[in-house]
Amino acid sequence: MPGFSYMVPVITVVVSMLVLHEQLTKLSALGILLTLAGLVVSEVKITIKKKRALGSSAVK
Repeated sequence: MPGFSYMVPVITVVVSMLVLHEQLTKLSALGILLTLAGLVVSEVKITIKKKRALGSSAVK
């Protein structure tokens, strides 16, 4: 799970809402969205690289 460490801020906000009854602010919500967007982009890039590597090794 390479993206788990990127999820720590998201998990922190969610747990603080559940345990400490913190309010979700606009800034926190924006941070969650940006974190998730970055995770998706990085995972897509990794997937594309793996597919290219598999495709090039199958040609050899």
